[in-house]
Amino acid sequence: MFFTGVEKSSLFEAMRKVYNTGTPEKVEAEKYVYGDQEGWWTNYVNKLPSGEVVSLCYDLSESLRIQEFRKKTNDGLLALSKMAAGSGFSLDEFKKSAERIVGSCLCVHSVGIYMLKRIGEMDLIISSDLVGGEAREDKSRAMDHDLPSEYLQLIQAKRFFSISEVNEEEKSNFIASLQDVGEKAILDIPLRIRGVIVGPLFCDMKIARQWTSNEKNFAVSVGDVLTLALEEDELVNGEHRYKSFFKMNGATMLLIDSTTGSIVDSNEAACRFYQYDLDTLKGMSMKDLAANNESLIEIRKLAAGRSPSVVSRQKKSSGKIVDVEIFASPFSMEDMDLINLIVVDITEALAAKNKLSETLGRLHTALEGAVEFVSKVVKARDPCTAGHQKNVSRLATAIAERLGLDDNRSRTVRIAGLLHDVDKVSIPVEILSKPVRLTDLEWSLIKRHPIVGYEILYDVKLGGPIAEIVKNHHDRINGSGYPEGLIGSELSLESRIVAVADVVEAMVSHRPYRASRGLGEAVQEIKGNSGVLYDEEVVDACLAVIDSGFKIDRSDSRL
Repeated sequence: MFFTGVEKSSLFEAMRKVYNTGTPEKVEAEKYVYGDQEGWWTNYVNKLPSGEVVSLCYDLSESLRIQEFRKKTNDGLLALSKMAAGSGFSLDEFKKSAERIVGSCLCVHSVGIYMLKRIGEMDLIISSDLVGGEAREDKSRAMDHDLPSEYLQLIQAKRFFSISEVNEEEKSNFIASLQDVGEKAILDIPLRIRGVIVGPLFCDMKIARQWTSNEKNFAVSVGDVLTLALEEDELVNGEHRYKSFFKMNGATMLLIDSTTGSIVDSNEAACRFYQYDLDTLKGMSMKDLAANNESLIEIRKLAAGRSPSVVSRQKKSSGKIVDVEIFASPFSMEDMDLINLIVVDITEALAAKNKLSETLGRLHTALEGAVEFVSKVVKARDPCTAGHQKNVSRLATAIAERLGLDDNRSRTVRIAGLLHDVDKVSIPVEILSKPVRLTDLEWSLIKRHPIVGYEILYDVKLGGPIAEIVKNHHDRINGSGYPEGLIGSELSLESRIVAVADVVEAMVSHRPYRASRGLGEAVQEIKGNSGVLYDEEVVDACLAVIDSGFKIDRSDSRL
């Protein structure tokens, strides 16, 4: 699959880097274009043993779309709440703003408000045909004199009334009226005053559309705000209007003093959520609701205006801890600087994310166990080298960390160290434990062992270029090593690390055919051949690790 402009993207650069180094790379969220489709993805790039570079792609488009929708709708509701509290409140302007916000957030073709004028008739109060992102007034579905009664029966007992495909509905006068003007999908919100329907907020589409629960809930929330505005229009006091909006809103809302963090007011939804009565909540502060100091710090960011929203942990009356996302909107009332908070429970979403992380962790643990098992099999096959693989792994990992390799690359080095002699299972025990020097034939068999290890690990998905490291840990940077005689940068940094760790451990350990040469001689070996056989940077890091007190457990033998 080819994506337009990929050669200029971070993905292309990552693939080129992985091709040259063999080290896996993660590419963070990036926009893609494929034909008439576009979206966002993240990529994990790896190099296969065959030399091919592949990328595992995860499409983030839907997740990012939902996040953006949630932010946009919360911003819209906060904007309406501030407008409701304004001293120059105008019902007509308020309805226009509500209509514009709904149309923008839901991306519908047309949106408007009908009001019941008198029995049997509905007046179109305001509507817009949204074309090219702009609103054109006085474009709407028809609502003839014979339709209101039928329509009111359809929406009477509903919080919302939606149709995803008009042409699939049973025939009726109302459905026919929608078909006449080319409407294919609708989402209507009944507007009520003291429980009596007075009209709908309507959203129309010229194409079929499956309305999501988030879209329906948002439209219902705007409908609640409009209902409040209609009921309270006779009130000219902005504070009273805002408080009425605040109390009626179905979202969890708190009003706090931006200076002290004290809770000035709470709506019924917040009382239910935190499990406190109103008077108790109003005697508390956000400090009392924060589950820990970290959560309190996040809340203070809101109060200081450093962030429009934060993720925090909150504590209910029962002691239960919940994860929430809090959106903030500052405003002034009676010469007080206040902040309106909308609190969204994200506990289930985070729990699902944590469950996925736990599953991945168990898989990781299982993989680590499998690697340890293979290492023990090798140890059992050649008891004379007991502990060698683990020592090489420990020293190589310490060198990698000293060089500043990230966690993934350090893990790759550690596993390669444990498995670098996995091929011993294919070599006769008599050769492995022979107390005298090997014959030329036996030595040729030994020199093949990195290739055998590579072939064993080739198809095992352990993450990172582990098979390549095992194959190249006897190669030297001047080309004098085996099995491939690679030179300098042809060897990965991980291979050069394991090579140095392998040499040091081998010289320190006792062999069937010789005694231990000691750590001092091992240090002289890598120092004297730094830049010749061994990578200078790796040697320096190894010496620093040894000087810091690293201890090598004595093993009995080594190839």
